[in-house]
Amino acid sequence: MLRRLNRELTERQDLAQTHSATGIALFRQEQHLPSPVIDRNAPGSEPRSDAFTRARVRVNELVSMYQKPSLPEDVLRKFQSIVECEADRAGVGSRS
Repeated sequence: MLRRLNRELTERQDLAQTHSATGIALFRQEQHLPSPVIDRNAPGSEPRSDAFTRARVRVNELVSMYQKPSLPEDVLRKFQSIVECEADRAGVGSRS
């Protein structure tokens, strides 16, 4: 029983060390990067706005820049056919 407990403890320590190393690597690569939504002002400095407002502004920017991709008419018809067929199979189509 002591051997089993020792083995489980060792496995948990290994997992904790791996998790910690992975977390630090991800933080260095991804978490510290600011964006238009995340405000990284120094503590005590005046924030521009709250995160919800900045997110709304960013969404509006992205929506205003969106350009619908142009596809050939035959491809669009094929897509429509596939969607209608699957909707009918699911019982939510206009033909069901």
